[in-house]
Amino acid sequence: MLIGILSDSHNNHTNLLYALDIFRTLGVRILMHAGDLTLDVMLEDFKDFDLYLAFGNGDDPEMITIRARKISKRFVCGETLDLCLENRKIFAVSYTHLRAHETPEHLVCRLLLEKKKKDEQHISYHDKS
Repeated sequence: MLIGILSDSHNNHTNLLYALDIFRTLGVRILMHAGDLTLDVMLEDFKDFDLYLAFGNGDDPEMITIRARKISKRFVCGETLDLCLENRKIFAVSYTHLRAHETPEHLVCRLLLEKKKKDEQHISYHDKS
């Protein structure tokens, strides 16, 4: 089983078609889209695939869900995806969903991690002199 994974299509129809052609050539039949498809009309291009889509911050979940249901019963959309495909467990969650459910404790941890990352980038930048 091959699973194609893509994200952040952002209405770039040319690049989406290019990626889908690659997946078809490789024999991929299952796709996971990790958010930011953006326009629901782009779902038409996925009709040959089983599609699992986690919403991104640029997606309108209601609009995409309505369109997906009209196109194919093989499309699954949601804030989170918890799948078992051929005895393989796959979980995807949208960043928007995580931020919407962020507790004060999670926020503190995230900010500390971001600060640590910035500090490490600053140190490595100065070490290169």
